[in-house]
Amino acid sequence: MQNVFSGIPVLRSNVLWDALAGFSMRLCAALLILGIGWWISLRVARWLRQILTRQARVDATLRPILYDTSLWGIRVVAIVGALSQLGI
Repeated sequence: MQNVFSGIPVLRSNVLWDALAGFSMRLCAALLILGIGWWISLRVARWLRQILTRQARVDATLRPILYDTSLWGIRVVAIVGALSQLGI
């Protein structure tokens, strides 16, 4: 096993590990942003659904539209934030 790594110069392996460590930290942060964004979107959408069902003045066909718009609006912001964390 030591023979496999003996041909790799020390400088290149350090650069590779540094790049890999940096990317893994960015990937973990992106997944965290995505997970928190997904959770917040569900909470806000459920809260909005509860408020809209209590209101008799809100049209029944408008309720799911507002629910889905709020849900996916927050999710899109989370996706963009996660992608920007990755450098895309």
